[in-house]
Amino acid sequence: MNLYLFNPEADLALANNTEHYMPPAIIRQMALDLAILPAWYAEPGSAVLASSFYNDVFLRKIQKLLGLQVSLVTPAELFGLHDYQIVPWGWNLSLRNALLRKGFPEALVPSCEDLKLYREEASRTMLATRLSSIFQEPFCIGTSCNLYTLSDCRNYVEAACFSTHETMADRAVLPGCVLKAPWSGSGKGLNWCRNGFTPSIEGWCIRILREQGCVVASPIYDKVKDFAMEFYADGVGQVKFVGYSSFITNSSGAYVGNDLLSHAAFEYEWEHYLPVSCLWNIRSRLEQLLAIYAYKGYQGYLGVDMMVCRSSGGFLLHPAVEVNLRMNMGVVALMLQQSLLLPGCTGHFSIDYFPDHGSLLRQHQSDIQNFPLHVADGKVLSGYLSLTPVTIQGRYRASVWVTGEPSFP
Repeated sequence: MNLYLFNPEADLALANNTEHYMPPAIIRQMALDLAILPAWYAEPGSAVLASSFYNDVFLRKIQKLLGLQVSLVTPAELFGLHDYQIVPWGWNLSLRNALLRKGFPEALVPSCEDLKLYREEASRTMLATRLSSIFQEPFCIGTSCNLYTLSDCRNYVEAACFSTHETMADRAVLPGCVLKAPWSGSGKGLNWCRNGFTPSIEGWCIRILREQGCVVASPIYDKVKDFAMEFYADGVGQVKFVGYSSFITNSSGAYVGNDLLSHAAFEYEWEHYLPVSCLWNIRSRLEQLLAIYAYKGYQGYLGVDMMVCRSSGGFLLHPAVEVNLRMNMGVVALMLQQSLLLPGCTGHFSIDYFPDHGSLLRQHQSDIQNFPLHVADGKVLSGYLSLTPVTIQGRYRASVWVTGEPSFP
């Protein structure tokens, strides 16, 4: 039986790479507030690891309303459990150590060697070595470069910010570049460079090179739309496409939410930009290129972030901005769309943060009143639904807003 747990610090723990990593308080709050989120994507008959109290009350309510077939296991109940397969948001050394301390059998968690290999595979540096050929596909642009010395970083940034590029607009490129740490959390570990190799950028590069050994660099593109393709790796050599993710980020690149669209609705909207055959080609190519992760033993979901960019000649596709080798919100949104919505309905899935105690609860109560929930036969017809319990102490919520007909025939 699977035991799911939500550990949103997974990427930060990979960057830290120690057995005793302590995430920032705000991430610990997120893990607490959204602990029951896996109930929405867990396999029927499985369980979610979360503290009881309000999570148990919430889960019972949702089971009655929407028929979820998931149970709850508390941290105290981990002792003596020998028949569960742990399914976290993402693996890392810190999680392995925490589970062992709670009495979980060592035979049922990955070894340190396995996690070392997984960490290497989850690095942003793999983009340049694994997926570079996909940038040459029709209608596509993109590049990723791994920089290993401070002089390499300086030369890359200066060239991107100050070189004359007569055809820059033709390739949807803007002045400047973005530098990335090989491992970091969502929207973190990014440094946008538009004014040359400033002292602050130099200091950042020195730190990342010292701590992680490399800086990943790419141009800044004239982005129009974020989206992703989601896949599943079987751990023995095969990767299959599972759906599209139309997502939204804030100004720093952190995830905000997803549109809940069927495959047909997404492809209908896509044709405003490029031929749908372009999507199908990239899907097929990625299934081939990503198979290396499955050959190396990775089993689970993975997402490839992409974007539509504006060029002087029309729209172009950046087919591989980043690979997320773990569960991700795009997969959650896909499963919500398929399990909660009736055909023909659309909606929005979001993760919201509220900076002070009480404001989340007030907003939740307002949304319940202003967007009443309508459910029939285990499906949401319209309205607002919080996917996690909301308390006076909470700061985060996961929720959906379901609307009516999509804007296509």
